[in-house]
Amino acid sequence: MPGSLGLEAIIQALQAFAIQKGLGNSFRNPRFSPVMTKVVWKYRGQILPENKYMQLELHVKNIEHKDGELVVSADANLWREDLRIYEITDIVVGISESEQ
Repeated sequence: MPGSLGLEAIIQALQAFAIQKGLGNSFRNPRFSPVMTKVVWKYRGQILPENKYMQLELHVKNIEHKDGELVVSADANLWREDLRIYEITDIVVGISESEQ
């Protein structure tokens, strides 16, 4: 599994958290939006075909309104079996009003 798919899994987990908590409910037509920020990503391995599973954890650090957008930031870790292979600091997802 390429590293970008592990990163995508973490972003989707953060989006699922936002949906579960109803963070976009203040918008009439919410959408997820990219937020330009510096993300620190430590990488020390990959998911290989012989690995049985991966797991991740997400630690939400901050939820704030900024320039008409709700910004959710978190730290995350991703493992293959018992080995942590990604450590990500300050991953961010935005929620804003859809242009439609």
